[in-house]
Amino acid sequence: MLRKISILFICNCFLLTLTAQTDGLTDSLSLETDSMLIKMDSIPPTDSIQIVNLDSLATDTSSAPKINRRKPQLAIMWSALYPGFGQAYNKQYWKTPIYAGMFTTGLVYTVRFRKDFKLYREDYLSRINDPLNYVSPFDDSNAQILTKRIEAKRQYNMALAGTILVYSFNLLDAYTSNLIKQRERPHSPVKSAFRSAIIPGWGQAYNKKYWKIPIVYGGLLAGGWYIRDNYRKMNAFTHAYINRNNPSYPIENVIPDSPTRDGNTLLQWRENSRNKFEVGIIVTTIWYVANILDATVDGHLFEFEDEMNDDLSFNINPYFEQNEFHGNKLGLSLNLKF
Repeated sequence: MLRKISILFICNCFLLTLTAQTDGLTDSLSLETDSMLIKMDSIPPTDSIQIVNLDSLATDTSSAPKINRRKPQLAIMWSALYPGFGQAYNKQYWKTPIYAGMFTTGLVYTVRFRKDFKLYREDYLSRINDPLNYVSPFDDSNAQILTKRIEAKRQYNMALAGTILVYSFNLLDAYTSNLIKQRERPHSPVKSAFRSAIIPGWGQAYNKKYWKIPIVYGGLLAGGWYIRDNYRKMNAFTHAYINRNNPSYPIENVIPDSPTRDGNTLLQWRENSRNKFEVGIIVTTIWYVANILDATVDGHLFEFEDEMNDDLSFNINPYFEQNEFHGNKLGLSLNLKF
């Protein structure tokens, strides 16, 4: 009996304790709820809250630099297909008619002069190989036909060289223009190389190496004079050889130094002048390429030199110290900053 009463007493105490804890938890929840209500009441009205627009959090790409996703390899491939196509691929549409027109014009003249040269060459060879049976469509003499043949070949070579030059510049322009857009730099070595390729010395001016411009043009002018002088002599010996048997031909005016009508001598002089002419072209071309390489190297070193100029300094200042024990000291102080 006592055991049952004790058990019931213990259970009753447990229930009372559990009830008290539950009431306390309820009171704390109510207090927290009241405090939350008080905090919610302190929040200002909705119209005073600054609403953030999520669209404004997006990155503003209008001010960001545009990335050129066009590849220089494709630009040069299009320009190789036909001049001007690569410039259109780079969206430089104003360059397309210039390169296409110059290349087409050069191609037309190259074909025309090649046709004239072939016609005069076949006529001259037929006259020499079959003088009795061959009837020439021209009324000119053999010497005149040979002169026309040489002139047509010269025009053909110039037209072909000009066409190749336009085609090469078209490839260079398409590739470098795309690279310049790909790699925006305060000072681009690609711009330096491209400008020196268009106008020798322009890249040196862009790199602020103005003292190199007279050197560049001095070499080019010397090479141009050497080429022109030997080309003139080569033509003079050629015409003297063609008209060596014509007594009325003033060979003394063509070759004033040592006029002669000996065919072997004239051919030897012509060959020497031709060799010098070709050497002059090679050396002048090397000088032109060196001008481009020099501009490219200086373009790469331009920013480095600016940084070195800012960080590197060397100062010399007078130095004087008064010391009662060791006397006065006078000298120079050297300050090196790097």
